[in-house]
Amino acid sequence: MVGDIQAGLINCVMVKDLSRFGREHIDANYFIEKLFPRFGVRIITAIEGFYSFEDKARMNGIEVPLINLFNDQYLQQVSNSTKASLHVKMREGKFVGTLEPYAYFRSADDKHTLIADPSVAENVKHIFSWYLEGASLSGIAKQLNALGIDNPSAWRASLHQRESKTRNWQRQHIAAILGNEVYIGDMVQGKTSSPNRKVDIRIDVPQDQWIVVKNTHDPIISRKDFYIVQELMRVQTKPQNTHLSSSKVSLFAGVLYCNECGKAMKRHIKQNVRPPYDMRYFCSTYLNLGKNYCSSHYILETDIYYAVEQQIRNMLSDLDKAVSSTQNKESRRRLLESMSFKIDRLSHDINQNKRLKNELYVDLKRYIISEDEFADLKLMFDKRISKIESERSALEKELDRVREGKSADPVVCSILSYIGFDRLTRAMIIELIDKIVVDQNRTVKVSFKNMKDIKKYL
Repeated sequence: MVGDIQAGLINCVMVKDLSRFGREHIDANYFIEKLFPRFGVRIITAIEGFYSFEDKARMNGIEVPLINLFNDQYLQQVSNSTKASLHVKMREGKFVGTLEPYAYFRSADDKHTLIADPSVAENVKHIFSWYLEGASLSGIAKQLNALGIDNPSAWRASLHQRESKTRNWQRQHIAAILGNEVYIGDMVQGKTSSPNRKVDIRIDVPQDQWIVVKNTHDPIISRKDFYIVQELMRVQTKPQNTHLSSSKVSLFAGVLYCNECGKAMKRHIKQNVRPPYDMRYFCSTYLNLGKNYCSSHYILETDIYYAVEQQIRNMLSDLDKAVSSTQNKESRRRLLESMSFKIDRLSHDINQNKRLKNELYVDLKRYIISEDEFADLKLMFDKRISKIESERSALEKELDRVREGKSADPVVCSILSYIGFDRLTRAMIIELIDKIVVDQNRTVKVSFKNMKDIKKYL
């Protein structure tokens, strides 16, 4: 319309009222007070009765700017109300996003509830499994493309019966899936916001202000695997010796260091070496600066592997014996009694809150409370009951572990789950090991994570 006005094709604009013309008061005032008069364009409104050519005094007065300002404020109130409504839904764990997460679709009964797509969920499981096995982001993308699997945008387009421009996976698709908490059943929303409704940009929100609600839908990935992947992504490095056919990251990347200078050890293979590769590591300071700054610390990968494997097995054996030892039986008995007492108390709290919630119906029938008060109080009791039931469920699981002779400490239980492992894996190393150091005598020493929890038993 503005283009036609400037071209001289339009000399009059008619609207129902000024709110139909524009609700952004600065722009509306600019068109009415500057642009239209400059090109000799009239504006006529049916409801307010404005006619710019016949009533110039009224048009140039305070009335038009005030009406535009009120229209702007009305839109701002609607925006604020919409945002408040969305935040309430977010805090209740309801999905309010525009695009469904990959491998989930909206429930037919409730569009704010996510349902896993079983066939596509297998792709997500493969992505996490491959990454845990050491595959790179680009390597996983290539494998999915080779299998002819649609990328998230193509899958989403097919879900809504639309065409997609591309089906190919990129490394950013893989990174987004690996870092998304939705796959462990949690709803994390409010990561970005807009400065105001007039600015079409999104800004990042600090992580401590994100809206996180746990266990809102069926998970696809276990929490343990998810958090190991997050640690892997934190320490992950690019595959070295890219001339090799393997795209897997080194088993010890991100945790292997020189004891003398503290720098990382680097895997090194000569260009002319053919399979089987004689993997070896050198101090990165030595490789970059020479022997005047640090010695080579040359060591074969197989030597590191056997040393690390033996130290892990020894730690697991010692920890398992300590947890199951006679000296812990009395403390386990006291712990069982304490946990049983807490479970009984939580059960009592659940029953009490259910009774109070049921009494709300009576109060509503007797007009003691209004329907709005009933809805608010019912929601409050539902949330309270759900929270207590979640606490009781977690405590009951810990009680079962203790009765089986296992530690009630979930960290120790996770560590002991590796007893009897067949081989070292990238996931195991990242979860158990803080650092591996190699000294100039080729001695390998492992520093384990969670030593405070381990030392409670050793």
